[in-house]
Amino acid sequence: MGPRTKTPLSQVKPEAYPLLSREAVGGLKFIWRKANVDDDWGLGGAMSEAWDRVTGFPYWHKPTYDCDYSMRLVGLLAQELPAWREVTAQAADALVSRFPQHAAWYDWVEEKGLDSNKDRYPLFYYKHLIPPGFAGVYNAPGYCGNGFSSMTDEIFASIYVVPRRKPLATTPYYPKHDGCEVHTNTVDGPRNGRQYNPDPIYGNGSSNMMYKGYFAHSLMMAHTISGDQKYLEPQHLVYDDKVQYWYTCEQIIATMNEQHQGGLDENGSPLIYGIDCEVGKVFPVCVSVGGLAANMYDKLFGTYYRKGYDDWLVWAKDGVTGGADDPEGPFTWCAPYFDRDIPYAMKEPEQQMGAFFIYPALQIAPVDPGYALRIYEGMCRNYGVQEDDGWHLNWPKELTTPLVLEDRVAMAGAFAFAHEFNDVERLEGMRQWMEARYEPTFKDGEFYYTFGLEESWPRGIPNVWATMGHVGEAGAMRRMYNEPNMEKFGQPTVTGVDYPNLAIRQAYYDAEKDALVVGTTTGVGRTGSRTTFKVTNLDVNTEHEVLIDGSPSDNWSATSPGEIVLQTTIGDHTFVIR
Repeated sequence: MGPRTKTPLSQVKPEAYPLLSREAVGGLKFIWRKANVDDDWGLGGAMSEAWDRVTGFPYWHKPTYDCDYSMRLVGLLAQELPAWREVTAQAADALVSRFPQHAAWYDWVEEKGLDSNKDRYPLFYYKHLIPPGFAGVYNAPGYCGNGFSSMTDEIFASIYVVPRRKPLATTPYYPKHDGCEVHTNTVDGPRNGRQYNPDPIYGNGSSNMMYKGYFAHSLMMAHTISGDQKYLEPQHLVYDDKVQYWYTCEQIIATMNEQHQGGLDENGSPLIYGIDCEVGKVFPVCVSVGGLAANMYDKLFGTYYRKGYDDWLVWAKDGVTGGADDPEGPFTWCAPYFDRDIPYAMKEPEQQMGAFFIYPALQIAPVDPGYALRIYEGMCRNYGVQEDDGWHLNWPKELTTPLVLEDRVAMAGAFAFAHEFNDVERLEGMRQWMEARYEPTFKDGEFYYTFGLEESWPRGIPNVWATMGHVGEAGAMRRMYNEPNMEKFGQPTVTGVDYPNLAIRQAYYDAEKDALVVGTTTGVGRTGSRTTFKVTNLDVNTEHEVLIDGSPSDNWSATSPGEIVLQTTIGDHTFVIR
């Protein structure tokens, strides 16, 4: 058999390959600027206003949520531009580099046991955020409660589950009545129940998914975006001079898998309900992030660290979702969290909100799309409103009566979900509504939504999800998690782009045709200004060819084997390169 005949470059059609929308090009510029904001998350440092700590408060107050959600957008953009990685990889590195620092896990170290303000929360908390009957004796969502124990001292010994400790001969003669103090040891020996431990990955053997799940996810995303092995190597978590830890990404993921399957935690609470965020509270929105991290690791390395998450998903369909009219129908409720110690699911109408439907649904979708669709449809039935000028979501009336308030947090996620699953009618309705009210903004080469607010930085969490609705085709997000493209690192690659003066909207290598397709557009530079970029990893045994805007061009030069430099101008151009 003779050598394969290659497709002539003139027959390669650039329009057949992924091309970023104007919104996606601007979204990359915005998230790149944000990732590189000059701030310091270390002890004594100052955090930028860029990081969203208000949206969804008190649930979503951690700045690391904004970092990790931003990573989703960077990852999706990187998937659409596999042959140009220098900007997405650098942004991913800037985002994940904040996770090991002091500010990223400050709350786990400082928020111990029962909150001293537990009986001074706003009344709204007691009605909507806390299980009935627990006002004044219960930590609100958002307070870690590291070391909190809900068990009576020696309770398991009293019912012959474990041996008793050696009884004391002097006062106090019998077990303590309280079992909830935060001590590693007391005069009568180790406390029953969870022990305070600042290790944010171990997390009391059961908790802090709100940190470790997102950290593992961001490490895996950074690895698949850049190909850099450093994200798989030991990470140095530094709180201060004394409190420091080392963990690899695999160790974090293995720890989550082990804890999911751990039977009882050290407090005696069943881990079948999942890994907590705040101690005692299992949040589907966070458990599903850890599940995505495990899924990506398994896809790359052939492991099965997703086992514990898969087991949790089986329980979750009855434990944190419910009310469906038929076994395959939409859910009428999706609990923001499940308390393992009581146990109790936050499933009453006054405890629900659209964000806790749509964000778990988005994150469950790559692993169990059928389950995700049932959650999404339930949210749409509960809170969706069709108006003459578009479709939108409202906050539950049980939360806002007598006001009727639009839910922009849930809308951002719904827009991304509708795009991912090609829910055409709702997607178009949401697009109309958002364009009329959310102030989609193109400025300085960037794209973002202001949501009608004048703020120093566009709001982070909803901007990420809303912008994802402008990136790629239906199914792109699920493909990002299930089909990571690791071949791109050995294929022809665009580098040396004068970004952000010149923006890249297309960069895709077709191995079958041995053709690299590149599309450029104006970033913040002056259209028509001269610029250059490189292409590396070209076949050293092939004579190079270049088409610019459909015509053969000699505006390039070879600099070394397999590498060329192209001369061009800032603006809209298409290149086909071999």
